[in-house]
Amino acid sequence: MLPACLTDSSFAKTINRYLKKIIVKPVSLSEFAPSTTTIERDQVSQVVTEFQRFLEGQLTTDDPDALPVLQIER
Repeated sequence: MLPACLTDSSFAKTINRYLKKIIVKPVSLSEFAPSTTTIERDQVSQVVTEFQRFLEGQLTTDDPDALPVLQIER
């Protein structure tokens, strides 16, 4: 394993990532409240962006040693 770490920095980054404390946060789809609930084709990207921001907001943590993951519930 040491030779792999010395020759490939991505190997060490991968190991470090999974040594973090994994925090599973359940998120209900009903918690997402888009700015509009009836959309036309040209508004899809707007709602997708809002959903992305919603999910990214759920992934925030103050613990630098944590790896937050979301469990999306219906």
